[in-house]
Amino acid sequence: MRACLVEEARKAMRDALRHESLEPVREAFGRAGLGTAKCLEHVRSLARAADVPKVFAGIVERVFGDQATAGDKIGLARWLLINASIVALERMGDLAVDDSVKGLFCAEFRFFAAPEIGWIKHFQPDYNASLRSMCRVALLQRFPAGQSQWELSGFPRSWLWKVPRRRLPSLLSFLTTNLRGTCPLFELHTSPRTIVLLEKEANQSYYRLAKALAMQPSIKGIIAASWFHSPETFRVSPHLAWLNDVFAENGAFLTTLGPAGPNSGFLTGSIARRKLYQKGEFKPTIGLVLWARNDAIAWAAAHPEFGEALPLSVEADR
Repeated sequence: MRACLVEEARKAMRDALRHESLEPVREAFGRAGLGTAKCLEHVRSLARAADVPKVFAGIVERVFGDQATAGDKIGLARWLLINASIVALERMGDLAVDDSVKGLFCAEFRFFAAPEIGWIKHFQPDYNASLRSMCRVALLQRFPAGQSQWELSGFPRSWLWKVPRRRLPSLLSFLTTNLRGTCPLFELHTSPRTIVLLEKEANQSYYRLAKALAMQPSIKGIIAASWFHSPETFRVSPHLAWLNDVFAENGAFLTTLGPAGPNSGFLTGSIARRKLYQKGEFKPTIGLVLWARNDAIAWAAAHPEFGEALPLSVEADR
């Protein structure tokens, strides 16, 4: 990875911490005698929180009391992320990932430092799961891959009861023979800032995951569970059917995990899908994808075009 990307990110974050827009947070932290260690503690608590708004409200109370404005709260979220990211930047060189992923980390850190006005809403704790996922990025627990991101995870045994009964024998066979276990796996997520799903960018993301698999022999494969990967979604939104093509054509195991909850995301982005759901003509389910490491690595080796001149920044990836 180019050293200039690290220096650009470091400078952007240090400049942001001195910027007048974050002065109220800087002063509040100074009055309370809080430093980087406390920032990291808060970021860790948000990264694992089941109720991010509640946890964040507690942090706001400790820093500002009951005097915080909406701007103060957004500034506080950025302050925490920036401080954690400065620490992460020093550890990033040890990550066993493609250099393009490290470049994307740098781009995420620059985003924390200087977000465009249209993206400020992502720093609000009640805006989907953006703040929690950004905290995980700042802690190097969530890896940017462009259109997608990934985390270290595994296959929960409780999901065995959610798989259609007729598919259970095949699933068990795949877990034991192909994956050779239920963990660790790379769990695939859509980036909170992805607006439109594009096939080329999806393949570039998968390529980055496959490269990381090749560099980390202990990881057994890739897992994804989302309404994006459900046949029912493709029935009402056929333009998304390509989402499973790479997996289906390259040895992955595909099935479903029962109904998707109304907060799982399928109601956003498509008026037609929302209307069909309201009329009972769309019954979304969670699609499950399991892709063994050897198959993913073999796919990437057969498609070097997705690794050629991989962009090193989020801005270049759009």
